[in-house]
Amino acid sequence: MTIKIPKMLVEVTNLNIEQRTKYYSNGQKKYTGSYVSFHPVLNHTSWYENGNMKSEGFYQGLDKRHGKWNFWHSNGHLACTAIYKDKPKDTAILWTFWDEKGNKAHENKYNQIQLSCELGILGELSKFTLDGCSKDLMKKYEEYIFFTRRP
Repeated sequence: MTIKIPKMLVEVTNLNIEQRTKYYSNGQKKYTGSYVSFHPVLNHTSWYENGNMKSEGFYQGLDKRHGKWNFWHSNGHLACTAIYKDKPKDTAILWTFWDEKGNKAHENKYNQIQLSCELGILGELSKFTLDGCSKDLMKKYEEYIFFTRRP
């Protein structure tokens, strides 16, 4: 005797996606993005106080960057790009970096573990130093990659 179990669809209830927009005191848009339980999801865009784009990208699932992410310097020049894929954090992805004048400063494949270890242990990215990147520029790149600021 064979018993057939019917296919079941998972029903998600009480899922609340909140669209947030924040503004600078001068009225300029600072940030827009969607959240589920304080975790970023879907499209996110941020701007500098002068109105130039700061970052743009997509979150697939909770806190997981996916696809192409772009980051800009405050003067409007592209600062760095990366393309996130459905891979674990130990898989390297190509990052391309430009200086504030628009010149390509560095390009290399990095994974999140490698970036975190180098910044945490050395306080800088060794390959950036070899390419002649200044410490100030590396701090900006760190902010773009990890959304953190260090003194």
